[in-house]
Amino acid sequence: MPTIYVIHPGSSIDVHSRYLQVFHKQQLCLGVPINRVTQIILFGICNLSRKTQVLIATRQIPVYYINVHGDQLGSLELTPPRPFKYQTHQLICSQDIEFVRAIAESITWAKLHNKMVHFKSTLLRFSANKFFRAEAQQHT
Repeated sequence: MPTIYVIHPGSSIDVHSRYLQVFHKQQLCLGVPINRVTQIILFGICNLSRKTQVLIATRQIPVYYINVHGDQLGSLELTPPRPFKYQTHQLICSQDIEFVRAIAESITWAKLHNKMVHFKSTLLRFSANKFFRAEAQQHT
């Protein structure tokens, strides 16, 4: 089932005879049967016609808005929220101080590990770069 990605700012999505159609500068770019669309992802500022919004709401098609830097600005997920599977267990565990301390310690160790891996790869890259520069200077 297709996901519609709209990446050009100023594009618009409209409904025409059972098709979702994507327009850019009033020119048709894409047409997809409505019953095949599973989600819509909009990058930058894009327009949804009122007719499209109503159709998306009735078909419960999720729409995600993402800015040009890749940050999610918001979404239109019209499905009812699902109950959390482990919510009661998490609430009970959140009252246990030892559990909270153990989780915090695990997160801290994981962050330290990730920072060390990043530091080692940066150091290795820097050392290799320095070595290649020295080699290049010797040969010139």
